[in-house]
Amino acid sequence: MKIYETNRRAVIILKGRFIQAAIDSLNCYFRLLIGQYDFIDMLYLWNSDKHLDKDKQSALDSKLLLIRNTLCPDLVHKPFSACRGIYNENNPPEALEAYNLMCVIRSTRAKYSSSESNCTVDYREPIRKEKYPIAKAAMSIVFGIEEMRIEMQPEQLEILIASASMYSALLSGKFYEAFACVTQQENALAIAKEAEQYYPCSIQPQVIRIAAMFHAYLISQKATLGRMRIPKYNHITSFKQELKSCNYMESVIKGDAEWISRNALFLFSVLADNERRERLGERRKSMRQLIIARKDLNMPPGKLAAQVSHASMAFLVHMIRTSRTGQILSEDTGEPLSYDVAISIPVDIYEQWFMDIFTKTICEAKNRNQLLKAVDLAKEQGLIEGKDYFLIYDNCLTELQPEKISEDGIGRTLTCIGFRPLPDDIAHAISKKFQLYR
Repeated sequence: MKIYETNRRAVIILKGRFIQAAIDSLNCYFRLLIGQYDFIDMLYLWNSDKHLDKDKQSALDSKLLLIRNTLCPDLVHKPFSACRGIYNENNPPEALEAYNLMCVIRSTRAKYSSSESNCTVDYREPIRKEKYPIAKAAMSIVFGIEEMRIEMQPEQLEILIASASMYSALLSGKFYEAFACVTQQENALAIAKEAEQYYPCSIQPQVIRIAAMFHAYLISQKATLGRMRIPKYNHITSFKQELKSCNYMESVIKGDAEWISRNALFLFSVLADNERRERLGERRKSMRQLIIARKDLNMPPGKLAAQVSHASMAFLVHMIRTSRTGQILSEDTGEPLSYDVAISIPVDIYEQWFMDIFTKTICEAKNRNQLLKAVDLAKEQGLIEGKDYFLIYDNCLTELQPEKISEDGIGRTLTCIGFRPLPDDIAHAISKKFQLYR
């Protein structure tokens, strides 16, 4: 799953089981907002790996009825199975937004899945009384895995995160955390805390695991969105509080607790660094990638573009080739579908280049000897070949004549040198000896 910002709209890419997790979370969230508390019984019935404890379920229903009557006074004299309905004006606006977002995701997946079989899909369209524009979604299959692209308002992303938090808490019987997502009413929260002793079932570990991962990932991705300078999300303290709310899942996630903790620690380190910079008033240094190509080879535009592209990608290819790599296999055939690569990227390159505008400077060298002078300048700056800069050789299969024949009989010609993204002062110390490529 990825989240990024475009013109004050959050674009989310959900894959695989996270799509269903989003639907389930929003479904649970809007139903509790409209007072349909018997849905919690159904939630446990669907996801429990054992029969429900009838005594605890009865006691829990009594507590839930008290919470509902506290939060929905218009339902006081109604049975436990009653609710307001999605059209009721007494509902908080978040109920309709959650319902609309769920409809968009659910109907998009259903229509895509049934398009080839000409099945009739009876999923309602969103209600057009929303506060924000209705989210847009598109579905595709990538390497046999469902992938959905959803475009929404940042406020709708907040609702999705709140729904994921509530859903995760309910699955593990943490009623206080669940209802804290929708109210700050002290009496209701006190009853919710008492209700935790009546948790009536044992939820399937896989269901809890996916819900917790979905919640934690949304929070970490929201923080990434915040670093793109959307004002609503630039609140470091709230990020820390939300991540702490995921900690109760670690005891049941087992193997995935390390994954969540690693993301949380990364997030805290980034936010702490941003906090320190704001406090000290540090200026954000810019970075650029420097590439120097030979002018004397008179390479045609296409050849020159190819060689410069090799030089630009060299540092990233090096990171990938030296990183831990695993395969993602098909559940049906066991054949590899894709590779999962864990890349370690220095903080300055990630924040000031990848998350910025990819600044590049392309210079020219008059000949091979002048190009190699860039190597000497790089060494003076403490840069290392094969890590900080890369010499690019063409195999001379099309345009160029080989300058050197290797022992294996392959002819090569040195065309350019590509540096990893460098701080401006270091890049300038090298580039000032060269002219821009014209």
